[in-house]
Amino acid sequence: MATKRERVSGFFIDHSGMGGFLNPPGHPEHTLSVIERNRRGTEIGAMSLTAALQASYVDGAIKARVRSILAEWEARKGQPDTTWVRQVLGYFKNCYANPGMTGDERWHATNLIITKHPGDVTQKDHAGVNLIRKYYPDFQPTAEDFQNAKWGS
Repeated sequence: MATKRERVSGFFIDHSGMGGFLNPPGHPEHTLSVIERNRRGTEIGAMSLTAALQASYVDGAIKARVRSILAEWEARKGQPDTTWVRQVLGYFKNCYANPGMTGDERWHATNLIITKHPGDVTQKDHAGVNLIRKYYPDFQPTAEDFQNAKWGS
């Protein structure tokens, strides 16, 4: 785990979460982010761990540290938390992949099909199931998960 603020080249791993509100409990993006500082030490940017991995201007040293942090979580994550699963399924209630599209585009929020009657689509087309499988690839929802799906407390 990173210390209060861990310097890696011109970047810092900071104990302030950024993004990932739907990430599983204990995921590092809830509590860590990447901060960029200029040569005078002024903070000039902040981003989530995932964004740091995707940004072309972020150097290899910080990307390696971020990969290490995410790998540590991956190694100890265990099984998906039932409450979290049902929250995600509830958040994406009636949201399905767009059957007229392929690839990741079909999962983009603006492209999802929102319907109470999904027709020919299956659970694998449910946006909540897709998100959960991002973290737990073998996840199989149960009928009880969908019956008890609810967003919010």
